[in-house]
Amino acid sequence: VYNKKMKVTKDLLVEILPLIVKILEDIPESDWTEENLKDKLVEFIKQRWLKNWQVLWPIRAILTGVEASPWAFEMLYILWKQESNKRIKD
Repeated sequence: VYNKKMKVTKDLLVEILPLIVKILEDIPESDWTEENLKDKLVEFIKQRWLKNWQVLWPIRAILTGVEASPWAFEMLYILWKQESNKRIKD
């Protein structure tokens, strides 16, 4: 999940992954939509002064286990809340 080109370091992941898990856990299943996931994560990115890829790249890599995959929001939605959170926590 670390990626020098994307500026995703171990220190960054240690800092943001617990926060991402909390954001996702706080979204009720009834609100688990691509649009809402995007809104919440983009808001987090802006608040932390990060670049989109610094948050979305690791989410995609964690959820799929590969470098090239569909968008993070699509993967979160497809895998649904429980599986997405489980993969990120693991």
